[in-house]
Amino acid sequence: MATIDLSQRTLLLSRARAAYERGRGVHALRAAWLALPMMALSVSLTQRPALSLGAGGVLLLLALSLRFRGGPSGRAVMPALTAGLVPLLLPMIMRMGGHCCIAGACWPVCMIGCIMGGVTAGLMIGFASALEREGRGAFLVSATLISGLSGMLGCAIVGAAGMAGMLLAVIAAAWPVAMLSRTRNA
Repeated sequence: MATIDLSQRTLLLSRARAAYERGRGVHALRAAWLALPMMALSVSLTQRPALSLGAGGVLLLLALSLRFRGGPSGRAVMPALTAGLVPLLLPMIMRMGGHCCIAGACWPVCMIGCIMGGVTAGLMIGFASALEREGRGAFLVSATLISGLSGMLGCAIVGAAGMAGMLLAVIAAAWPVAMLSRTRNA
């Protein structure tokens, strides 16, 4: 059997490390690309594209970095993006159905859509975090951030109040469910 000298070993290790990092990058891109159509939909429907672009940009970077990092935070990205679809789409659907006049009297209907979407997303990530055996806290924090940012894209049509209401609803629903599940599974 031939021996490998130190320079060859170093070269092989650096190539293996580069291939590993490329694989992690591709894995991260597979999940994070979903933030792009979410952001495009939000920008196309809102009167405040800067809010949508800002929240969408943060969502994209956070999803990429968490998924690249891996572990419980990386595992949280896909369930959180899925949960975030509810508060993303619900206010938009309500608006498209003619049930929401942003500046008019039916403005609270959109706000209720943001809050109900946030509660639904929160319950989804709360139950998903309860299934985690290790790193439940990191999963829950990451999922809350990702689903909250996803929902902010939909609630941008209401404005800052809708975005804040949805985010508070996500937290208020997710964390108690995760904590109650934690005590049951402990």
